[in-house]
Amino acid sequence: MRFLNYRLREPKGFIVPEGPNFARARTVCIDFEGATLSFRAARHDPPRKRLTPVNPERHYTLDDIYRRSFTREHDTRETPNRIEALRLFEHYWSFYGPWLTGRRASLKMVVYLILPRDFDRQLSLYHPRVFEHFIGEYLTSIFAHHRDLEGGPDFKAPVNWQPLIDWPVPATRLEVLPSDPSAKWHDIFLFFTLSDQALACAQFTPSRYPSYLPKAELDQHVSAAPMLELTNQIID
Repeated sequence: MRFLNYRLREPKGFIVPEGPNFARARTVCIDFEGATLSFRAARHDPPRKRLTPVNPERHYTLDDIYRRSFTREHDTRETPNRIEALRLFEHYWSFYGPWLTGRRASLKMVVYLILPRDFDRQLSLYHPRVFEHFIGEYLTSIFAHHRDLEGGPDFKAPVNWQPLIDWPVPATRLEVLPSDPSAKWHDIFLFFTLSDQALACAQFTPSRYPSYLPKAELDQHVSAAPMLELTNQIID
């Protein structure tokens, strides 16, 4: 009964919600043009029933990506600077408070395969400068058009850029934060090279509940640490 979404009593004090058992998470494997992308992911447990999972196929090719882009399927999007992003995977995981205090937080993970449409074939995303430049182009295409009422940017990116030097391919972890420090939105990104022409991107979005509370009050009542811990377990 501890992990049911029934809120039969009000929680007291500071809550450290408990999420899925990562030790029991299954391994997801995706092949793309001879490269294998694998990670562990627990069973989909969304905060709302209408949030259905997206599970990947076993194999993808460049032709698959471009064909899906041409037909404009729901799981692809083309950014303003002609970057194709195919959504391969999407799961939510709920985090529960103690003894029938209900769902107190969630973590969303989305994995994209990212391709530049007008890419100089003499360049390679294995080159660190090309890798970094393309990440900047992708973040700009997603976030730069979001402006506040005064015309300033809604988001700051990239923040806390952390190259993963132990990985066998170019890889980095970074964050996108709201310009308003009182805003609750916060994303963690992992980018790494899959081929000369493609990147993989994992995007993690934590949320805490009740969502109507301001960030300062949520900070006093619900810990964000368990969602960060699960994010780190998946990345590591």
